[in-house]
Amino acid sequence: MPARDAESTIVTALRSTLRSMPDDSEILVLDDASGDGTAKAVRSVRDNRIRLTTSSKSLGVAAALNELLSSSAAEFIARMDADDISSPIRFIRQKRTIGERDAVFASTVLFGKGSRLRVTPLAPLSPKGSIFALLLGNPFAHSTMFARRRAVAEVSGYRSCMAEDYDLWMRMAASGRRLARDWLPAVALRQHPSQVTAAADWGDRAAAEPEWQESYERLLRTIISPSLVSTVHASVSASHTPARKAEVIAPLLRGRVQKLSRSDRLSIGLLARREGVSL
Repeated sequence: MPARDAESTIVTALRSTLRSMPDDSEILVLDDASGDGTAKAVRSVRDNRIRLTTSSKSLGVAAALNELLSSSAAEFIARMDADDISSPIRFIRQKRTIGERDAVFASTVLFGKGSRLRVTPLAPLSPKGSIFALLLGNPFAHSTMFARRRAVAEVSGYRSCMAEDYDLWMRMAASGRRLARDWLPAVALRQHPSQVTAAADWGDRAAAEPEWQESYERLLRTIISPSLVSTVHASVSASHTPARKAEVIAPLLRGRVQKLSRSDRLSIGLLARREGVSL
């Protein structure tokens, strides 16, 4: 759990996570040069499973996550935001459902001041379906990740870019790691206007970064012939919005998606609709 200026929400996030964690686990918190009382709020929660480190200089999300990753020797790791709320059965279910997979995610409940409670689509994704979904958009909520630490470390963890989570998922899938999503919500995600991703042009700028472009091309190579990759990727790179990029790739995915399971088709169809694409 990386945290920056999270004094007002981190106690709730910690307590909900601790309630759902096994007794033989720990939660690693990195206070990333907060200007408020984040560290004091963490220390107010009396539980010996909490391990707090502080940084006097802001590392940024990706570097903070890599620092936390290197501090763990656990077989399994999980991600949690300092302003979200964990389901009481989150880790029991995720440890049960990971099976032979390398990472599992979950649906979410969205909440926020002045907004109504909403549930993201209760639709699962298999590892095979996840590859196609990732080419259309990001189907995984970062705060719901439950993964084998080795699978994340072996692709060198997070990179410093705007969409550090989406970039990681694409690299993991392109390298043969098996990613899946459970239909049952695992985390309540707090929505607020100051979130970085709430900016109108955030998705456009993230998809224009070289890290995103590189990871996308690697993933694309896993499903289409090498002779098509350069042409298709050039068209994707020239597109200026995530929705336009999805429109470019959709015709190549359409026939392949129809061969997937019914639940995968449903999940991918809902994601395509979110991106404004006909699939």
